[in-house]
Amino acid sequence: LHLPPGGPAHMASERPEVQPPPPRARHGKPVLRVATWDLQRCSSDKANNPGVKEVVCRTLLERDIKLLAVQDLADQQALDKFCTELNQPTLSSVCNWKGPRGVWKCAASGKPTGESSNGSEYSGFLWDSSAGIQLKEAEVLESAAANGNGNDAQPKAYLGHFYIGSSELTVVNVHLRPPLAPKQQNGRSHKSCELKAHRLSPGMQETLRGVKNVLVVGGFGLPPDNAQFAALKKEKLSALVPSSVNTNISTKAPQGSSCLDNIWASRSIKKLYT
Repeated sequence: LHLPPGGPAHMASERPEVQPPPPRARHGKPVLRVATWDLQRCSSDKANNPGVKEVVCRTLLERDIKLLAVQDLADQQALDKFCTELNQPTLSSVCNWKGPRGVWKCAASGKPTGESSNGSEYSGFLWDSSAGIQLKEAEVLESAAANGNGNDAQPKAYLGHFYIGSSELTVVNVHLRPPLAPKQQNGRSHKSCELKAHRLSPGMQETLRGVKNVLVVGGFGLPPDNAQFAALKKEKLSALVPSSVNTNISTKAPQGSSCLDNIWASRSIKKLYT
């Protein structure tokens, strides 16, 4: 859809009709679905576009997602647009949803979690509080690494500490870009330091140590079998998406080529995973 940033106030939806999913349960207990989504430089203007808003909101409703970790927000207000649409819908496709719509809340990192040539980026969470989810606190995990100018060059994780009913869950939201291809110079390949600049924070293992219910989610830039993730494995976390599943899919490359996004789960969460 080629629409202006704000988009028209109303538009006819071409989205196919989807029936609400049946209530999910495992061993007699309700199931809560968690997801991660790289929104690719999503600004308030982009989030206000009816086409974008419809895709995000309807995907959450149709897939019965109750807790969403979001990466690559261009500003802190973008998530508010989706939250407002879910709670007070204006689009016909959201208004006409026949299933429970929930009561949505959101939180964005108060400071940037990454920098790129396009500017600062933020991370966030979007959750359905009617599912018994409550945000206890959220914080940006500062990186111990800095570049030669003294500015932090490492992407930072955004930690959310949630209550789900009487249980606690820590969600670590990360956004690591894949390494650039080696630069060509005089017919020879020269490795860049890009991989070093986009790796897990050195403090990640310390943060995870001793925490029982943990999910590390988002974009990792590399397949889960890469040696960079030894720290996660040392803390007994397992990748839920295997390396054989390509996640970098797009309309131009629907099959994808690599497994770059994932959800790493602690032992206690892995036992509950379906």
